[in-house]
Amino acid sequence: MTLLILDRGQGLLPPYLEWLQEPRDAVLFTGRSPGEIEASQVRGYAGVRCFPRYASSGQIELAAVRLACDAAIRAIVAVAPEDSIRAAALRDHLGVDGQRRQEAIAQQDLVAQRARLHDAGIPALRCGAVQRVCDLYWYGHHWGYPLCVRHRRRPGWPPAARLDGDADVAAFTRGGLTGRLEAVPSLLIEPAHDSRERITLSGPAEGPWRMPPASPAVARSLAGAALARLARPGEGGWRVRLVRCGIGHDWRVDALERAPGGEAALARAQAGLGRREQEEDR
Repeated sequence: MTLLILDRGQGLLPPYLEWLQEPRDAVLFTGRSPGEIEASQVRGYAGVRCFPRYASSGQIELAAVRLACDAAIRAIVAVAPEDSIRAAALRDHLGVDGQRRQEAIAQQDLVAQRARLHDAGIPALRCGAVQRVCDLYWYGHHWGYPLCVRHRRRPGWPPAARLDGDADVAAFTRGGLTGRLEAVPSLLIEPAHDSRERITLSGPAEGPWRMPPASPAVARSLAGAALARLARPGEGGWRVRLVRCGIGHDWRVDALERAPGGEAALARAQAGLGRREQEEDR
């Protein structure tokens, strides 16, 4: 059996083996070059492979499939947000327990996340995918201005532009929506309202929550419902952003994202350590 660790190669090499209680079958696939890794950092791994085109090629997937042919992969650990969809797709393909691809997409893609909440009957802010310039004009006349354009898959989904009318759309789209004609835009659009009341709730998927003073009780219920739909217990802390448009309007989910600092808990959950400890306690 093999435990596969996908390491994006950003910042210091995380102490995966320490987090995972020194497994003897851990294999590390990393985007770091051999020169970036000291021998002491990878002592204890059953294998280490460096991929110079880690982020942009299918070499990792092919190598994982070949690895699984030699020894069954029992778990895939990937704590970087950029690795989550790749790891989940490999779990789907190889029949490994853990987060599935559609679940991972919903945590990274804000359009998919809100659609998943709507499908479950959980109120979330409306938004639409932007794939061509005419989409911006269509939403402008369908919903009315002002509108906010956001990056659909970047961490935190930062704003790209505020559109107060057709003139702003023309200025924003001058030169196209992407730097290359063959690239598909990764943008979303939503109504922009400056007067929204906003709160952010923080805590683990299974609670308890840290709530701002005087936060309404309905916020706790809404955040819990969103987490039950999108998160897995034991995988570290989360933040749920909620908004209310005007007095008397219901609260809605803006977004759910991982709180920083939960990488060790996420790695342990992905490796199945939580389940194993629960079984040993019985």
